[in-house]
Amino acid sequence: MKKRTLILAFALGMTALAGAQTNNGGITAEMLEKNGWSNDGMYARLRIDEHLHLEYYYHEHRLLKYFCGVDEWQNHAKVADITFAAHCYSVHQLQHALRLAGVDKELNL
Repeated sequence: MKKRTLILAFALGMTALAGAQTNNGGITAEMLEKNGWSNDGMYARLRIDEHLHLEYYYHEHRLLKYFCGVDEWQNHAKVADITFAAHCYSVHQLQHALRLAGVDKELNL
């Protein structure tokens, strides 16, 4: 998992954390709400369909894609598996991560 995360970090062009803390092009709750995300305090959530949703954690700058559903192999237990994870410090990086997660959506600023 570490190797995959490092490759993804390189692909998103994350060079330094210092630039991310200046909030130049940073991701805000207002911007995500404007684009259909619901704000749950520490994170924002976007429901893609019945089983897939995205969560963006503000303080960690982390985007997660979850599959939530019923596992027919384990007595119909409810499961939630992370299928994609990326750190996004700017709007540009978030747009790339959304495309990598299979979501073809442009963010309106």
